[in-house]
Amino acid sequence: MSPGTLRVLNLLGPEVGRMVEGAAPGTEVITLGPRSTADPALHQAPILLGGWAPSPVFDVLDELGVRWVHLAATGLDRFPAELFRGRLVTHARGVFAVPMAEYVVAAILDYVKLIPERSGLSRYSAHDPYRSLAGQTVGLFGFGSVGQAVATRLAVFEVRLKAFKRHPIAGHSAVHLVSSVHELVRGVDHLVLAAPRTPDTERVINARVISRMPAGSHLVNVARGALVDHGALRAALDTGHLGRATLDATDPEPLPAGHWLLEHPQARVTPHISWRGADGIRAVVDNFVDNLRRYRAGASLLHQVKAE
Repeated sequence: MSPGTLRVLNLLGPEVGRMVEGAAPGTEVITLGPRSTADPALHQAPILLGGWAPSPVFDVLDELGVRWVHLAATGLDRFPAELFRGRLVTHARGVFAVPMAEYVVAAILDYVKLIPERSGLSRYSAHDPYRSLAGQTVGLFGFGSVGQAVATRLAVFEVRLKAFKRHPIAGHSAVHLVSSVHELVRGVDHLVLAAPRTPDTERVINARVISRMPAGSHLVNVARGALVDHGALRAALDTGHLGRATLDATDPEPLPAGHWLLEHPQARVTPHISWRGADGIRAVVDNFVDNLRRYRAGASLLHQVKAE
């Protein structure tokens, strides 16, 4: 290894390794399989580029000399707490906000316009519920990068937007910030879940919260399945209190064959694909390389994770 070269252990595959070396001259990338182990005698490196799930490499970070871990994940609930102690950890916060926001907008328009249900009909029915998104109310549970991207895109549809976030943030001109989940769900036509999974958010969408949502309202989850009490969700869908649930995250995930959510007529389930866009891998690499340049320059890194 040449003097001044930074060595990076990469768990995201050889294509990502080549992209990093091409974008960051003076970087040597050693690519390991996500489930492989690393030999401290061969793989000494100060930087680890990790993926979306824990790896056996995490067990030997100290022996490998790793001082900084960058994760391609945005949600961090699947990683052991020990990972975030005693070293610098950053992650890909905001990298997938745009495709996730587009998914949410598509899900909402699909429910409002019912295009798949009406496809193939030769004439309309006067008794069919025709609606407009304009004037409807959308509640955002979570107002980080994804929630803000959703708000920006929905604002042009002239909807009413309100959001709940547990930690104070600067306001958004088109969004009314509320102080409780119950205030958030009151009067919503669509409730969008875009918050991380934490002890405070597990099963936060329970029977009591759902009962305060208007009849016929729509739940969209692009966060984690564990935010929703699925028993309460099933009861609300069965009675028609909820008109639809669009779920890109479920509990469990993936759902087993024959699971009720896959067969319920008012549920739309996708296999955790809302984050995927045309240039997802490039976005991950650009996000890492930006921080890599900061690391080399001795500057503060973006999107640092605080140890709990």
